[in-house]
Order: sequence, then structure tokens, then C-alpha cells
Amino acid sequence: MLIRISLMTALTAGLMAGCPMSQPETSVDLSDPNGLDGNWRITGAGSSGADCVTVANGQIVRRDGGCDGSEDEIVASEPASIAGNRIVWTFASVVGDNPVPFTLDVTLQPNGTLSGSVSITDLSAGGVNSSQITMTRE
Repeated sequence: MLIRISLMTALTAGLMAGCPMSQPETSVDLSDPNGLDGNWRITGAGSSGADCVTVANGQIVRRDGGCDGSEDEIVASEPASIAGNRIVWTFASVVGDNPVPFTLDVTLQPNGTLSGSVSITDLSAGGVNSSQITMTRE
């Protein structure tokens, strides 16, 4: 019992002293689509690891599948559609020899990350694959 109280006291004291227990907040201004501009790392999209995208003027302008420096050509991109804390991007990127349509449907979180889903349309099979993702500004 004494150990539990001491541990609880230490944790409480640490929190009150400002010990970093979570990631710092990142400012994202949704009043202007350009507030989303920059480099973002996308994680959680199936087993593919991470993807990286660059947003400029509110549009996806660069995609690096695997975040390894190999860019995939963007052949179409729409400006972000913003409603409240929800952001939707649609774009097409060349994967292999074919353009592949992507939709990122995410919500701004209090810590500045974007959380939601990516939908990838498989034109050859006529289906849509969706995965849960988190986007973190780099």
C-alpha cells in the first residue's frame, strides 16, 4: 500500500512539474487550406509501412511511397475540402505504370496529427481498399 501511494505521488508530482507525458501540440490552421502545407508522414496504411506526402497550396503535390526518396508522379490533385476539423484530399499518383486514385479522409486531433482513413481505388480490379491512418507533420 505504501509503495502504491509513493508511486502515485511520484506520478502526480511529475505531471504537475511538467514532465513530458505526451507529444507536444503542433499548430495546424484549418481556416486556410495553406495551413496544411508541408511534409506529412502517413502511418498505419496496411502493411506497407509509411508513405510521405507534401502539401502545397492545400493540395497533395508529392507522394513518396515508402518515404525512401522515390517520388511517385502526381497526375491529378484537388485542393483540400475542409469542414470543421475534417479534411478530405483526393489525388491520383502513378504506381507502377498506372494512375491510382487516393482519398485521404482525416480529422484534426488535439495534438496536431490527422487521423482517419485512406481509400485506394484499384482500377484493374474495380475495388476500393481502405485503411486507418495517422498523418504527422514532419
